[in-house]
Amino acid sequence: MQMTLPGVPCIYYGDEAGLTGGLDPGNRKAFPWGKENKDILNTYRSAISLRKEWPVFTDGRFSIINTESSEVFGYKRANEEEEFFVFLNRSPFSGENCRIDSDCDLYDLLSAKLYKVENGACTISLPPCGAVVLRQNKKLCENDHKRSCGVLCHITSISSKWGQGVLGDETKAFIQELKNAGQSYWQILPLNPIDEYDSPYATSSAFAGNIQLISPEELLKMGLLSENELKKSEEKAEIYLQKKDRSALKELKRSLFKKAYSRFNKHEDFLKFCKEQAHWLWDFCKFEALKSHYGGTQWQLWAKEHQDPKTDLPEALKEEADFQCFCQYIFFLQWESIHCFAGECGVQIIGDIPFYVGLGGADVWANKSLFLLNEKGFGAELSGVPPDYFSEEGQIWNNPLYDWRKMEKDGFSWWLNRLEQAFSRYDLVRLDHFRGFEQFWSIPAGKKSTAGCWKFGPGLKLFEKAKAKFGSLPVLAEDLGDITIQVKNLLSGCGFPGTDVFQFSYPERLKENGYVAKENAVLYSGTHDNQTLLGFLSEHPVLMREKELSAGDVIKLLLESTAPVVIFPLQDLLGLDDRARMNVPGKAENNWKWQFSISDFSDEKATEIYRVIKNANRI
Repeated sequence: MQMTLPGVPCIYYGDEAGLTGGLDPGNRKAFPWGKENKDILNTYRSAISLRKEWPVFTDGRFSIINTESSEVFGYKRANEEEEFFVFLNRSPFSGENCRIDSDCDLYDLLSAKLYKVENGACTISLPPCGAVVLRQNKKLCENDHKRSCGVLCHITSISSKWGQGVLGDETKAFIQELKNAGQSYWQILPLNPIDEYDSPYATSSAFAGNIQLISPEELLKMGLLSENELKKSEEKAEIYLQKKDRSALKELKRSLFKKAYSRFNKHEDFLKFCKEQAHWLWDFCKFEALKSHYGGTQWQLWAKEHQDPKTDLPEALKEEADFQCFCQYIFFLQWESIHCFAGECGVQIIGDIPFYVGLGGADVWANKSLFLLNEKGFGAELSGVPPDYFSEEGQIWNNPLYDWRKMEKDGFSWWLNRLEQAFSRYDLVRLDHFRGFEQFWSIPAGKKSTAGCWKFGPGLKLFEKAKAKFGSLPVLAEDLGDITIQVKNLLSGCGFPGTDVFQFSYPERLKENGYVAKENAVLYSGTHDNQTLLGFLSEHPVLMREKELSAGDVIKLLLESTAPVVIFPLQDLLGLDDRARMNVPGKAENNWKWQFSISDFSDEKATEIYRVIKNANRI
């Protein structure tokens, strides 16, 4: 109640931890560090987040609401944009009802429950000592996705002569098969530069593209390579693949790109690209040139003058920076060709934005003030998650944390630039680790994940700024893990579809009459972090034995559900076991390597998938 009334709330020492004391002089004991009452602490955190997220509770108008029951106290907080209703039942013995007049549905911020309005009003049932904080269910965005289906598969999984998928004919052939299979969506993983373990979620730049995805064949079509050069390189690539010499293969591609660069004329389109991407491009190219000069070491270990992005680049490194600029132009040119081809095939592409960026990357180097760093440029606090489904000890991701206060002062310009680029590159954008926008896990540097704590993110403010700048926000939210009421409130306020994963939710949603899909969510059989469906079922024999479910049965159940959009990892549609798993969270090595041949996803297979999808009325 304090957090929704006018004035300044007052929390007496220890109340938030459930601390109790006796008479003076022992009125208050020492704070119970490490032994706080978690339920009470979470209740306080939830109440504080209401006041932080919704400014109306700080400076909005206040008026009493007359109720039919003397046991119910009600009041309204309102500003120019919206109204909130607060009702409290003071009776410890009996439940009470109250009627509220409203022109739209009401959403309870304490329970994440939606109350439907009929004939201009709705009735709320309050349990003994119960309360509701009701917000008119107005959303930043309305996402009306038709009944459809899609496939999750990263570009690197499409096999090619170059050891991984590239932005050329093989990828277009895959898109054509998606069309043949009746798919409306193709979801990919981030396209940014990868780390030494090939993770697309640990990138050196939130804006740059992974140039290893550049297709040499497309460079031939542009007249930047000769057929003889390409043929000789393909022969070498075959040898390197047989030897599993990935570093030699990477260097081979770089030599091809260098030849193409030497023949490239900086025409008008290139200069336009450089101008449009000026907010990140040259900083990234300078960074890559310096990183190469220093043998790949972290920028925190470079000479002092080169730790400053404002320092002029040495003359000897300018050509390398210029080459990096060329590579980024080619990458995005080839990506645009892929994106356009997908559009012509009626396939929308769902891109992916990692929440965090790499500590040793160009984003932090060029924008130090936007991150929580120590005096040497390393993370003072680091990202991660507490113990959860994937890890009993929690995870430390080692990404630096954003300084959200500073970001808010300049209107979240860095994040708006990031979203603007994503909205221009994809049809829909998946926001990874969505809960981080509401609260994020902060781990003191050098400590274990269990020593961390939750801190507030930017909340709705960031998305209100994005809405004001871009209008529609074509966003999907990854809201997996330990999702609190506060995260649900943020998701509801934004109106973004959430995420429903069969492998996580089947115990509560798999019923006798089918799968009960989560409301306003994209449904997945699994994600890139999960087992394949076949691998999962093999380790859950109860599902296979008592429910008599095969992988094909589960696919059919999900397709027949009420979820507007259902997405399957390609491995599940191909019926593959865990040898085809893409990633095991918490494990650095031997991930992100699964590949398939286009022949595996043949016309015959596409026709089979099309038939199943059509029967589920998703075409």
